[in-house]
Amino acid sequence: MDVKAILRMIVERYARKSPLPPMKTRLIKLLYLTELEYYRRTGKRLTSLAWQFYHFGPYAAALEPYVGDLNSIVSGGLLAEMLSKSPGEKSLDDPDLRHAIVDVVHEWGFAELNTLLDHVYFETEPMQAASRGEFLDFATTSRAKPQMLSLNLDRKKLKTLRDKLKERASVYADLRQPSVGTDDLFVNLREWDVERSVDLKAGDCFIDPGKLKPGK
Repeated sequence: MDVKAILRMIVERYARKSPLPPMKTRLIKLLYLTELEYYRRTGKRLTSLAWQFYHFGPYAAALEPYVGDLNSIVSGGLLAEMLSKSPGEKSLDDPDLRHAIVDVVHEWGFAELNTLLDHVYFETEPMQAASRGEFLDFATTSRAKPQMLSLNLDRKKLKTLRDKLKERASVYADLRQPSVGTDDLFVNLREWDVERSVDLKAGDCFIDPGKLKPGK
């Protein structure tokens, strides 16, 4: 697939959480992890990049037109050119690629850099299987296996639970009915507000329990 389009999709996903694009080191590692996740899902390579165990981690020389060599910094102009779209151009329509990018950016896009590098260098199968200077073999990647959930429910217990839920639901329905005051209550409250506001003087108020009459 088109490396430039894949990089654009990664940066677009990254931009949902950050106004600044990822630095070159992080961007390269996110692309590598996307390749890895895509292979894990499909058993196929995402690109034709020749990833190599270069210095301490994976690198592909063919990335230089997009991010520069390892000793350079991605300039704003180069990044803008890499992410630019020609009229009518769309992102690659591949569900496995989209899901791989979403998962990778979510898990590693904003991880502490040393944690990201440790994972890439020491915990990914192609790097574990290669020696420095060798090209990486993505066939060493373990495939993702769909997890199947099976539930064995006792039909009698299930019916008992359903009957109890129905019984409780009927009680809850009564409890959810709104409480409405009587007309007399609202009439008395209005009279209290109108009349007492005239009779009572402003100031502190207290009740002397000793002066209350029984039944009052």
